[in-house]
Amino acid sequence: GLGTQTSLVPSYDLRGAAYDGSRYWRGPAWFNVNWALERGMRQYGARASADHLAASMLNAAAASRFAEYVDPRTATAHGSTGFGWTAAMTLDLLACPVRRK
Repeated sequence: GLGTQTSLVPSYDLRGAAYDGSRYWRGPAWFNVNWALERGMRQYGARASADHLAASMLNAAAASRFAEYVDPRTATAHGSTGFGWTAAMTLDLLACPVRRK
């Protein structure tokens, strides 16, 4: 069966019958959504989780050549590469390497 291990937060239940890691809103991870989740975790004190998600986002952005969205388990690129919001989220994460404490 499908495992639940991911590197980024998926857009759909990994165990759902319609899950597909490459199909719009049926499983892929979106950088803008993960960025918002990272900020929320950090704001509400879940620093270790936010740090882990930020590192995963940076790794996935580089590995996917700044893809529009990626498979949440493998970071396989989907959609366009060199995508603007992925680059913007990456720059924002890199702008504060010590992270906001």
